[in-house]
Amino acid sequence: MNGNAVPATIWFILELMRNRALLSRVRSEVEEARLPGTPENLNLPNFDLTKLCSGQLLQSSYAETLRLYMAVGLMRIPSHKVYILGKWRFPQDHLIVMSNRTAHHNEENAKDTATPYASRNEAHSNQQKEHDKPRFSMEGLAGSWVPYGGGQHLCPGRFFAKNEMMAAFALISSAYDVELQDPGLKPEPDMAFFPIGMLPP
Repeated sequence: MNGNAVPATIWFILELMRNRALLSRVRSEVEEARLPGTPENLNLPNFDLTKLCSGQLLQSSYAETLRLYMAVGLMRIPSHKVYILGKWRFPQDHLIVMSNRTAHHNEENAKDTATPYASRNEAHSNQQKEHDKPRFSMEGLAGSWVPYGGGQHLCPGRFFAKNEMMAAFALISSAYDVELQDPGLKPEPDMAFFPIGMLPP
């Protein structure tokens, strides 16, 4: 796991463990992706990773975790002419650094930031009913959900990172019944790491 995947996985697991009702629903998606054990080792859970990473609520929780806790600087350089953004003018060949956290916590995109994690991540997954089953979609979130950067410098390891987070949660939630001593505890992200990646607790 790389430097961002570790704190991202911790937040992912922590947020799901803090909400027992949400945890129960997500565990059902994990169970659907579980493969039969082998005769050599019936106790070690194995998963269909493609199916696991396609879980609608799991994807929603994954997207919400990155929205809440990823803080990177997006860098651009106008290469052709002066770039005008509102009242700002950026000269050609001058570096522009933008924080993705601004977009991630924009109230127009994030709606009610006081809403508990479970309700909020469902609201922002843009779930749509299809034969009475919710469907996860990132439709309408272009430019407002950018945890991996964008353009030519879009993180090439983003799919691997997602697989790491999903697999770690699936293994822990299947092998252990974790109960937090203080479910009401709400750790804050450590802003000392802003804006170089995933903010640790």
